[in-house]
Amino acid sequence: MSSATPPTATPRISEAIFRSRWVIGGLILLAVFSFLSAVLRAPTDDVNLSIRNPKGSGAMALAEVLRHRGVMVKDVYSMRDLDNFTSKDTVVITNTNEIDDVALREILHTPTNLLIIGTLAQGKRFDPYVQSVPAGTPDEIEAQCDFPGAKAAQTISSTRGSLRPLRQPEAACFPVQDNAFAYVSFKRPEGFHLALLSEDSLARNDTIASAGNAALLLNLLSSSPQVGWVNGTTFQQGSDQNGKNQLLLPDFFLIALVYLFVAAFVFTLAQGRRLGRVVPEELPVVVHGAEAVYGRGHLYEKSGAVATAAHKAREYTARRLGSALRIPTPTTPPVMVREVSRYTGVAESQIHELLYGEVPTTARGLGNLMHDLYLLTKLNPRKES
Repeated sequence: MSSATPPTATPRISEAIFRSRWVIGGLILLAVFSFLSAVLRAPTDDVNLSIRNPKGSGAMALAEVLRHRGVMVKDVYSMRDLDNFTSKDTVVITNTNEIDDVALREILHTPTNLLIIGTLAQGKRFDPYVQSVPAGTPDEIEAQCDFPGAKAAQTISSTRGSLRPLRQPEAACFPVQDNAFAYVSFKRPEGFHLALLSEDSLARNDTIASAGNAALLLNLLSSSPQVGWVNGTTFQQGSDQNGKNQLLLPDFFLIALVYLFVAAFVFTLAQGRRLGRVVPEELPVVVHGAEAVYGRGHLYEKSGAVATAAHKAREYTARRLGSALRIPTPTTPPVMVREVSRYTGVAESQIHELLYGEVPTTARGLGNLMHDLYLLTKLNPRKES
């Protein structure tokens, strides 16, 4: 005859899921929404000429127009990132004044097409191609050359400096004075193109729509499948140029982390509300030792460890009695039974039954055994050494 299974306070997993279905559904929707919003939303910054900067000093407008035309535009943070570009791509370098000479020289030897934007006060850093000179003009400058991109732009807004070619250029446009131009391009020995624009403000969000600035830059970059954007402010140099210290986390990691904390808080709050308010309950002032012993016996019975617990209890009691009565070790059961019986006054048969008798199989039997063993140690006034 089988006994009925008593009800438990802990619901089954399926029941818990069913009860929390609205909370779980909401968390799943929140996770999907957070993932999509984090992936689709590009992080922004305020770095000068950054393609992530939507302010006037940034270059996000140019990058977005290029993306709209099918060009993949992405940041370049290290020399290792430059290896991802091919001979058909173009790498743009801005804020060159913040790139040291060694790193700049290495960039100039990258096997891809290069466009340097902004050369003010750079002197001969771009030797053997050009020398940066301070001659500039606040007025619009006409192309005055046969280069198709410059002819399409017709004019650019202004320039604070200019470039003096140190070798025969492919194209030299927007002259500022004799042998000083705002745009110069060369064919490098490796066969790749190098173009230089003296004025970096042509690519800024607040001036790209002026004159033919946008037309010039779009003509220079739209034909490339990929455009890499090197910003001297964020480009890693020196010991970092191999990309060892490059940020390994994706851009949306922080946003997703915030959503995760919000989801955890909502779930905890919902679970707490389901349990209800805190209700005070009076507990018994005294918990009898017997209740604890028999309660623990039930735990041993459920886990199938009654025999092991009984063996350990008998072993501990025998060791304690042997130490108290100074019985030499190792000893045999007959010697132990005889000595304990002599000093406690309990019959040897009872001592043998307690220490070496039948092993109990139930929680009640284990509780009775432990109770009797405890009383046995109390019967001997000399038990403590």
